[in-house]
Amino acid sequence: VDDSTMPFSRGWNNQVCALDLDSYTWTNPHCKGPYPSPRAAHAGALIANKMYIFGGRHDTMRLNDLHCLNLASLTWSGSILPVGAAPCGRSWHSLSALGDNQLILYGGYSQNQEPLGDCWQLDLSSMQWQSLEFCSRGPRLWHLACTTSNNSVVVFGGCESDILDYN
Repeated sequence: VDDSTMPFSRGWNNQVCALDLDSYTWTNPHCKGPYPSPRAAHAGALIANKMYIFGGRHDTMRLNDLHCLNLASLTWSGSILPVGAAPCGRSWHSLSALGDNQLILYGGYSQNQEPLGDCWQLDLSSMQWQSLEFCSRGPRLWHLACTTSNNSVVVFGGCESDILDYN
């Protein structure tokens, strides 16, 4: 089944939810600024008081946009446009904070329904993506990635093949 031909009937949204860890209650804080489009299967990373999100799927498109939510002011940045080459649109990827000024993007699922094994680094000072050829270990999607205390990114689990190929 090619799910790109299905009518837009999924429940994607761009809602922000916050969990209070003292009371274990959820709230929907009112955010300002231009919200990202509704999406599913995007990835996010936290640096200081800023939450960055990249990509995901909206309707039939896998996106390659970057947005930032300032958690102190609850203000969205609008689409951030890094300079130069950028990763292709994707869903089911990971985005990890590396130090105070870098994001690491790994793997995912492309617009052409291909598992991805590429790795990209975004320097937030220069707002420039760089492809990291040395770190690819093959395609990986639907995985978890986290940063360790010595600034390494650990990738765990996921899938190596086209999860929509039911054969």
